[in-house]
Amino acid sequence: MKIAVVYRIYRWDEANQLLLERVKACIGEAQLVVLADESNGRLPVPEEYTIVRYTKDMGDYQLPSEPEHNCLWWNVDYGLYVLKDTIDADFYWMLDHDVILPTRFPEIIEDVSKRKTDFVASHIRNASGTWRWYKTGELMDINEPMKAALLMIFGVSRKAINALYNERTRIWKEIKKHDFHLFPRNKWPFCEVLLPNVLRESNNYKVQDLLDYRPDFNFSKYRVAHAKSVYDHSHYTENDFVHPVLTPEKALTRLRRLTPYQELFDENSTLRKLITEITERDNPFFSELYSYYKEQGIEGSDNLKLIALAKNQKWV
Repeated sequence: MKIAVVYRIYRWDEANQLLLERVKACIGEAQLVVLADESNGRLPVPEEYTIVRYTKDMGDYQLPSEPEHNCLWWNVDYGLYVLKDTIDADFYWMLDHDVILPTRFPEIIEDVSKRKTDFVASHIRNASGTWRWYKTGELMDINEPMKAALLMIFGVSRKAINALYNERTRIWKEIKKHDFHLFPRNKWPFCEVLLPNVLRESNNYKVQDLLDYRPDFNFSKYRVAHAKSVYDHSHYTENDFVHPVLTPEKALTRLRRLTPYQELFDENSTLRKLITEITERDNPFFSELYSYYKEQGIEGSDNLKLIALAKNQKWV
């Protein structure tokens, strides 16, 4: 069986370079492919890699560029249709640009291949009506409870790709029948709705949830939020799937929205480690972080404590 492992990117920075090298070391004999979203211009991916370049213009596939500002993030499956026509493989693993794989990932590749799986992802579950993407499935043919899944890491067979494309084009034809030139965003299925509901066992597809069938792998660091630094090598292990992994600056910018400033006083906190790491790399970031927290509100004497801590740690 021919296996392709696809590293999906929307930008190119030092974190992408390091993570791509990590992916290359963790996929065994599978073919490594970089899928580059160049809707906003060409990305400087080293030519030593197999690169599939595409944009949100999917007119050749009779598909809309919807939503326009983040089309290829919303429609992860669009990349699959391009890959199927350009990369000869029987099964396609797709990884988001900010994922760390465990070094034992080839074991999972082999297991999935032996089982002749059509769709593998994590956190496949029944969706709640309060789920933020729930309404994007309204135009799909779903006669059972709606499913949801996380797609930072997933895999599909060629048979599955055909089914996804058929459902996308069916929905688009229905929309055009009603002359919905500008239709509400929640009428176009988000990828985390489309894939697990088209590729169901009840539709005769073989489905696996990474969490269920390989309990010896660890997904505790695999989350939507709580960013980690690409330079923190404690995340590079045999068993850990990790997400999201970014440059320290981008990780800190994302983390601060979820983390109270009081964690700076804890020397073991992720926030504290990130600001220290950034400073050690001669890229002071504390003043921007301090301004952000001050705008959010710093309690009384904590303001002076933060300034004193920053001077003591040489963050400023």
